Amino acid sequence: MLFTGGGGFSSNPNIRRSIRLECENATSMNATGSGYSNFCEFVDCLNGICEHDPIKFMKPMLQASFCLEPSGDTPMRKSMFDSILAGCILVFFEEISAKKQYTWHLPEEEYDGFSVFISKEDVVGKGVRILDVLMSIPGAEVGRKREKALIFNYGF
Repeated sequence: MLFTGGGGFSSNPNIRRSIRLECENATSMNATGSGYSNFCEFVDCLNGICEHDPIKFMKPMLQASFCLEPSGDTPMRKSMFDSILAGCILVFFEEISAKKQYTWHLPEEEYDGFSVFISKEDVVGKGVRILDVLMSIPGAEVGRKREKALIFNYGF
């Protein structure tokens, strides 16, 4: 899974902080030889450092199966379109970020075909691990979702 963005440094519980901590823990677990291996990457684009260097985030997107799309200051994220262009399965944490933002481009009834929804309340408040949810998706379904994401490329 991949998260490109900034934030997550606040001591207050929030989805970006939960993602950052989970990625850091997955990396730590990997270093000890147990847990997930290369399943979580965090590309920190804080302070606009990715604005003039799209390779910084597009190369990891092309290699990732899942791209995390937490809302930030607004529910909308440009990286959602970057992720689709890379053939990455979108992972949403809020309904408004998922099915309500881009209905003129992406019909609401199509979202389940190329995305995954995990409630931010479950992740932040109930301790649901994003990696566990994503790893429980059968490989054949992951393949279908990636294929569907790539099909949407032709609509942009």
